[in-house]
Amino acid sequence: MNLVMQRENKLQQQIHIIKNEISSQFQNNLISIILYGSYGRGEGAFYYDDSGCIRTYNDFDIIVVLDYLVDIKKVHKIGHLLSEKLDVKWVDISQKTILKLKTLELNIFNYDLKYGSRVIYGDENVINFIPSFNSKNIHLKEVETLYFTRMWAFLGCLPYDGFDRKLNSEETRFFNYQMAKAILAVVDIILIQKKQYCTSYIARVDRIFKISKNDVQLIKWSKWAIEEKMSPTNDVISPSELKEMYKEVLSLFLFKMYPALSLYYKININGAFDVKKGVFRSISELIIFFKVLLKTRKFDYFKKIKLKLVQSFLVESFLKNKTEKECLLKESKKILRKLDKSLKVRSLDWNEMRLIVSKLRAE
Repeated sequence: MNLVMQRENKLQQQIHIIKNEISSQFQNNLISIILYGSYGRGEGAFYYDDSGCIRTYNDFDIIVVLDYLVDIKKVHKIGHLLSEKLDVKWVDISQKTILKLKTLELNIFNYDLKYGSRVIYGDENVINFIPSFNSKNIHLKEVETLYFTRMWAFLGCLPYDGFDRKLNSEETRFFNYQMAKAILAVVDIILIQKKQYCTSYIARVDRIFKISKNDVQLIKWSKWAIEEKMSPTNDVISPSELKEMYKEVLSLFLFKMYPALSLYYKININGAFDVKKGVFRSISELIIFFKVLLKTRKFDYFKKIKLKLVQSFLVESFLKNKTEKECLLKESKKILRKLDKSLKVRSLDWNEMRLIVSKLRAE
């Protein structure tokens, strides 16, 4: 059996489990199950484990379309149950009604949901309820979203001592996969600016090869990233090689992100302190804040903003000289200690802080 057939057979086995579990849990309330994300697009990651068995690697992204919404705790419980049955790290499952699908606004997530997903159970026409979108109209706000979302790739990609020892094969695979996701986010922000975004990873990288054919670093890393995204590898490398790779990918990420953020915020972005200015001057952020305030009367919004910003300071500090690094780390500690008062009595080195932030982000 060739690799393509093995991948498809494995995916169909997983889909069978998803359909059976969700349909039994929601019963008469269920209209459809939508598989989106990389597996919905037919570009999910697969790898062979030590015993030679093929396995899925990505998280599974699922939307259940219901007649009426249910307690979110039930949805999360089903997600945890599915992750165990599928033997994957995470199953992201959310719920929507037909009315909600009809009122979705244009962003990358909803664009990919409309044009890069598949219905694996129930009424296949539910996708048609989502409004038609033109990728040329994707707003630069998505650049900011990608910037903050993919920060986790640099914070949570390694264990505490990951830079100081050889990683095992699974740690290496996870590290490579996170670096690939960061690079592909760079691909996305370039295509958004060029108004050439599309749902397929492979097609996006092909477009980058044409748009940025003279950008040697971007072409090199984009080619590596798409291969790694489809088939994550676990060839163990030395700590020095790993650190150099981390530095190179991070440098490329920030080098491409800062000009794009400058366009969105309409100020020059050259570092994390500029990003902070941009966030607090952003009209869209002010609108979100007032919406949250009106709905909840809580100020948790500022906690989320602080968590976003501390990522910027921490990640950028890795590339800086001693003086600049100390300044960025000082700012990081100040924010973290406001988020968690118990951290005031701890010294907090860079590795410890990045893991604290990555955990807070995951929560």
